[in-house]
Amino acid sequence: MAGFGIFMMFLYVGTIGLGLAVITSIALVLLAKRRLSRHVTPSAQRRVFLWTSGLTPFIVLAWIVTVFILYSVVNESVFHRDNGMSTDPHTPLPNGYIIGSVDYHEGYILTPGHQMSGFPHNDPDCIAQVLNLQVTKNYILGDQLVWPTVKISYFILDLQTHNQLHFATLA
Repeated sequence: MAGFGIFMMFLYVGTIGLGLAVITSIALVLLAKRRLSRHVTPSAQRRVFLWTSGLTPFIVLAWIVTVFILYSVVNESVFHRDNGMSTDPHTPLPNGYIIGSVDYHEGYILTPGHQMSGFPHNDPDCIAQVLNLQVTKNYILGDQLVWPTVKISYFILDLQTHNQLHFATLA
């Protein structure tokens, strides 16, 4: 269902972009006609300039779409991270861990080599329902929501040994 939501968002933004390109194209052509009528007599150069004025907003729109597609492909294939538009934004850390978010409020941390299937849950390879975190050179510190008690607990993840320490309070 998330794919449909993303499709609808692209359709909505694309419609707005196309509408703005049409309005800008008409405005540029009208402005060019008014300015050229005082200085240039009808000629082939005038027609080329008017066509160029009218096509420029659509060329800019195509450029924006091309850059976004290239940005998305490079982010996924080279950097192995999400472009920020999906329902599962994630980014890798240099040591193989992956930090991600399921619903932009609760995140997760995956250990190296672990593949997530479905909704993340707490196990030795995944820390789920992460609310806040701090990444240091050798540790990830954070707090998480613990179900079914709906309480906040704290954790330290050692990135070298892959050990997790969990605490009920900060005291």
